[in-house]
Amino acid sequence: MKNCYFISWNVRGLGKMEKVRAVCRTIKSSKASVVFIQESKLSMVKHWVIEHLRKIMFVEVAIVPSEDASGRLISMW
Repeated sequence: MKNCYFISWNVRGLGKMEKVRAVCRTIKSSKASVVFIQESKLSMVKHWVIEHLRKIMFVEVAIVPSEDASGRLISMW
């Protein structure tokens, strides 16, 4: 039976490529099966950010738009 690991992380913004790379490295090294990223602070989901995150081996990505002062949520599995 395979272990299932979850990560839930408030990243406080994913607007810079250095931050995206750091998040990807951390997620990849954790071997998580499911990842929840909060406060991505992307007003529009930038295609390059999602593609960079998907390269980590996640098949599905779900995005919940930001509402008022809250940040965007990104879930990957």
